[in-house]
Amino acid sequence: MTDALVRDSHFLDDESGLFSEDLEGLLRSDQRIDRVHKVYISRSLKLSGVRAIGFDMDHTLALYKKRPIEELAFTATVRKLLARPGYPESVAAIEYDPAGCVRGLIVDKDKGNVLKLDKYNYVAVAYHGTRLLSHSDILKDYSEDVLRFDPNKHYSVDTLFSIPEVWLFIKLVDLIDGKKIPNKSYAQAFIDVRACIDEAHRDGSIKQKVVASPEQYFDEDPNLALTLHKFRMAGKRLFLLTNSALDYADVVLGFLLNGKLPKYPTWRDYFDLSILEAGKPSFYKRPDPAIPLDSAEPAVLFKGGNAQDLVARLGVSGDRILYFGDHTYDDILRTKRQFNWRTAMIVPGLAAEIKTNQKEGRLRTELFKLFQERDATYLKITKSYNNIAKARADKIHNFARKTQSDLARLDRRTRETFLEVIKLEKHLSDVMIKINVRNRDLFRRYNKYWGSEFSAGNEISRFAGQISDFACVYTGKVSNLLAYSPNKYFQKKRSVMPHEAEYAAH
Repeated sequence: MTDALVRDSHFLDDESGLFSEDLEGLLRSDQRIDRVHKVYISRSLKLSGVRAIGFDMDHTLALYKKRPIEELAFTATVRKLLARPGYPESVAAIEYDPAGCVRGLIVDKDKGNVLKLDKYNYVAVAYHGTRLLSHSDILKDYSEDVLRFDPNKHYSVDTLFSIPEVWLFIKLVDLIDGKKIPNKSYAQAFIDVRACIDEAHRDGSIKQKVVASPEQYFDEDPNLALTLHKFRMAGKRLFLLTNSALDYADVVLGFLLNGKLPKYPTWRDYFDLSILEAGKPSFYKRPDPAIPLDSAEPAVLFKGGNAQDLVARLGVSGDRILYFGDHTYDDILRTKRQFNWRTAMIVPGLAAEIKTNQKEGRLRTELFKLFQERDATYLKITKSYNNIAKARADKIHNFARKTQSDLARLDRRTRETFLEVIKLEKHLSDVMIKINVRNRDLFRRYNKYWGSEFSAGNEISRFAGQISDFACVYTGKVSNLLAYSPNKYFQKKRSVMPHEAEYAAH
């Protein structure tokens, strides 16, 4: 720990009791922070200018254990689907596959396809049910330059809560194609799945089990309480803004925060203001007043309300507010576009992605070298063809001055160049085969169906593009901020145009 951090009275007050070897290990220079725990910058953010920091709850403050919560939601949805007419008992035999869906995908409800798009909305990977669509299949269904999102036809996987239902839909498409569900269209099956999972969330089928055993469904983060405390000691006002109800928040946040630090007996003590059942995204535009849920003066616990009322109660607005969330549109895009809040996106899958990047460094290096070899070989072939063209032009335009031996020499040189081109073309094909094999191998190391969540072909994925476009910073969990000063300047490197790149490199 540096002396500056030790002496930071905003962070370590007399009563906190936070000074420990564990904390000392976390508070180190930016350069020494492990990539898994880093905060990544899309646009510059000065925490010194932020006066209020807000948090969503689910998948933001409260990080679910992926497989248990998804299997719970999947099983509850299947059970409700079987109670509807037209769905055979064979649906109960569907096994959940946690790799079957990732965020950022698009469901084509009418065609029964699930698509992964790049940042520019070109289809990079597509499945019909569990059948991988070939490039020619994709062109048949999506011949336009880009997919134009239509909410009547398409469904965007913008939240981790959507992942179980999409895998169930994928498997239902297989059953429909196999005539096991004869009277349902793809679109109707998707509507039914959506209705069932919504009902499971609404009637407590999922939440009752979570509330009964929170330790089975949440990752307990020992540094979350410290991080919130650190922000408060730096003079930031903290607020909670979640769609969850108070009874659920009491259990979830109670499990994560109650009694973790002497200064904060319950989770409510960490926040200057808490909005439950916010009803995002309508929260950002409706005029409904907030309903107080406590008798304090002034009240700090509310149900519903609207964004303008929240801003008024906080006493700050615009870029003085930083909001942490996991939902691309409801948490990040809307707050930025409508209210100019600064935004921090929590990406729970980021740590696994980074670990795979690190683990597969050798394979990535091999691919980089193969791409270099491909480009060098292509350049040699191009130069060879240029030499052949020059020899032909020399023969035609200077024919009168050429002797028979001159022409024979040109023909011999052309023939030798052609033979060299044949070898180079064969080598280029071999290199491309190696690239394709290693690309497929690397693809599967991330996810056997969809590859890296952040890439799509030669571009970044639609999901990665949304993070880049809408989030000021992104990271794997809120407590990663503990390793940074509460007044940190997250400064993005200057962007340059392609024609400036060679100068920026020096």
